[in-house]
Amino acid sequence: MSGHWEFITWHLLGHDAIDEKFCLKEDGQIRELQGFRTLRNLEDAADDGFLEDAFFNQGDDNQAYLKKSVPRWCSHLRGSKSCSSQLCDFINFFQNHMLVVELDKRKRIDFVCTELDKILKDKNSGPISPFAKGMGDFPPLFTQDASYSVQIQSGFHLLMVVLDYPNLRNT
Repeated sequence: MSGHWEFITWHLLGHDAIDEKFCLKEDGQIRELQGFRTLRNLEDAADDGFLEDAFFNQGDDNQAYLKKSVPRWCSHLRGSKSCSSQLCDFINFFQNHMLVVELDKRKRIDFVCTELDKILKDKNSGPISPFAKGMGDFPPLFTQDASYSVQIQSGFHLLMVVLDYPNLRNT
């Protein structure tokens, strides 16, 4: 699933926005912001210390939950000046029907195909959702602290794999 989001991010914001950091020019100012992968990795670092670069984390109760940065990133993408109404509909569809933790609540493939076909054929696709604009300070500015946190966690994870840490055998 990450391929969809990375492709859309690349299409709307450029390749750098996928990874660690990227530059965005708004109102004549250039800001260095955290990329999508950095945002997700920082949530891993805050939760359990291991980098997974996934869309979900596991809570203390062993239940999976969607990382907070993922829906915020979806809103950020929808708010991009380059985001067409069809692409907004595509993002909405995936956010609402595919980024669902409970397997039985995800939509079946026949529904997915039908809805994607509607989006593809709809030349007057729906307007941009009202929550798509005005993300304020998201994504956050890229800082050396953010980079350092991700690097430390990544190095720790690699060290544990090299040492054949029992809990990481399948990583």
